[in-house]
Amino acid sequence: MTDFEGTSIIEVRQQINIDNLQAYLQNHVENGVQRFGGGRLALKQFNNGASNPTYFFETPNGEKFVVRKKPPGELLPGAHQVDREYRVQKALANTGVPVAEVLALCQDPKVIGQDFYVMKYVPGRIFHDMKDHGARLPSLNAEERSALYKDVNRVLAALHSVDYKAVGLEGFGKVGNFASRQVSTWTRNWKAQDAVVVKAAKEEGYTWVPQKMDSLMSKLDKNREQIVEPTTIVHGDFRLGNLIIDPVLPKVSAVLDWELCTLGHPLSDLAWLCKPWNYTSDGVHYEDGSLPEGIPTLEEFVQLYNVNRGPTWQMNQRDWRFFLALDCYRSCAINHGVYARSVMGTSASDALRHLGGMMDGIVDLGLKFANKMEEVPAGSKL
Repeated sequence: MTDFEGTSIIEVRQQINIDNLQAYLQNHVENGVQRFGGGRLALKQFNNGASNPTYFFETPNGEKFVVRKKPPGELLPGAHQVDREYRVQKALANTGVPVAEVLALCQDPKVIGQDFYVMKYVPGRIFHDMKDHGARLPSLNAEERSALYKDVNRVLAALHSVDYKAVGLEGFGKVGNFASRQVSTWTRNWKAQDAVVVKAAKEEGYTWVPQKMDSLMSKLDKNREQIVEPTTIVHGDFRLGNLIIDPVLPKVSAVLDWELCTLGHPLSDLAWLCKPWNYTSDGVHYEDGSLPEGIPTLEEFVQLYNVNRGPTWQMNQRDWRFFLALDCYRSCAINHGVYARSVMGTSASDALRHLGGMMDGIVDLGLKFANKMEEVPAGSKL
């Protein structure tokens, strides 16, 4: 059963108590008996949502919904916070940021075994930007590509323009020093497992030079305190693959996967979104360096973001280079961790073990951005 282009709905792999779920919704959602009664709910599971199991169900009267729950078993403190996903989507309703309508949050594990929330199902397409050069949007024509990238840009700018205090998200994250905290976090993470990675990379023929990662860290560390933070809501994983695109029109219908959302610096989201322009692996450019017709250049995309943010927003060129470098540092640290877990046998599979071969190139790119940052005079606007 395929309800999205780019993903599928399958038979349930991780069972939940559908009767308990139905009873909970009847008792805790407005008009719950009428909306969720009259017969048993038809439950399926999305063939994605590996972090938080995600289910699809349809009511007897034809309404469609999605359940996001924590995975089963013992979990690390602070992990899989579906309550934060629920809270931010509820806060963003009617702000101009397209999100699914959320109906209920349940933190009673007796219902289906773990915390969960329910939201309206949003039909549409999902384009996977992280494999097979999906960011090129090969199924769309030039006009559609142009329109879609413009709308993706608009949505990100709209998110960053929301007054987090006005929508009730004060306290949703720490305010200030986001860049500094990011450098510290990712440094701690990759250094904790580096002995494993150094040994495995040498045995498996991958290039990994931790001294280069240290050099990138030093450049970021030297400049992080100079970052002036205009604190906003940041998504944490804002990219094409986490957006539901209208079934027909080239526009965003909903932003998904808010698990990493917090308060921070908006350029972290923009740098993450701009990966397809900066990475050669599964990037948006063709081998000759050209772009598919309709897709803007990186410079055009960044300038459009500046326009969409409005006249009160000004992008510091040095800050932008910093966040491009930090994005590489974060990406390399993530790949480093995935590779380490694969080597140690603690990952779910070896499917991503090849990421060990990508780390060195990402560090080199990060150093390139960091060196350009240091060449920019302080206060230069983009």
